Amino acid sequence: MKLIKPSQISGEILTLFEEADDKVIIISPYCNISKWYKLINKLKSLIERRVKIEFYVREGEFSSIEEINKIGIEPIPIKNLHSKIYMNEKEAIITSMNLLFSSEINSLDIAYKTTTTEEYEELLQYYNRYIKIVEREDLSVDKNYLHQKLTNKYNRIKIFYESHSLRIQTHNNNYEAFIWNLKDSNKLRISAILSNDEFEKSVGFKEKMQDKLKMKIEFIVGNQNYYNTVWATSIETFKTQEITEINLKDQKKISDYIYEFVNEIQKIKDS
Repeated sequence: MKLIKPSQISGEILTLFEEADDKVIIISPYCNISKWYKLINKLKSLIERRVKIEFYVREGEFSSIEEINKIGIEPIPIKNLHSKIYMNEKEAIITSMNLLFSSEINSLDIAYKTTTTEEYEELLQYYNRYIKIVEREDLSVDKNYLHQKLTNKYNRIKIFYESHSLRIQTHNNNYEAFIWNLKDSNKLRISAILSNDEFEKSVGFKEKMQDKLKMKIEFIVGNQNYYNTVWATSIETFKTQEITEINLKDQKKISDYIYEFVNEIQKIKDS
């Protein structure tokens, strides 16, 4: 490993991105790069060159997720992430530095760069065991399948995890899905926000929605600082107890329930 001087860390990271031919792996729990134009241009260049980018951030860091999305990269949230590693297909940098513009200007960080194949392989093994496998576990609700179905129909869909919930943002609404743990069963619960007009118009379609979605539908009037909401609860029960740890046999079915619910509510909002 070669020690990188503090003043050279960001430059070495940018060079590593620049020299990538096939892939870049970015592991940075926190990101604040809206004014870091050199980095933004470098990332956009990777997209233009069709270099595969895997960008990992800490779960729940919504400002970081939003900034990365704006560039055109879909970040992968990882629970409790604290590692900072930057890799292309040949070299890797392990460091204390997050991709924060404030770190570029003010922070005193440390970093090492791989100099041998063996060192690179060791970090790659760490990534595969502790980062990549966590990604697979966190996406066990089959986010890729759900995301593809939604993006085929709607623009600007965002899907991410927050605590024990799966959150979905469309261009005009927010949805939340989680597993409702009852005494002797686990059911899927999904909610969406409705405006006053949407609420009044859709209440009359409750029975029709229940028949189509095969879920129990509830319309809850908002008061004070709360929005009007519509809730759907699966009649079917699942082995799954947490939406972030979906049983393999439940994956597609739960994703389909979520998709159909979002689809029905979007019809109401777009009508």
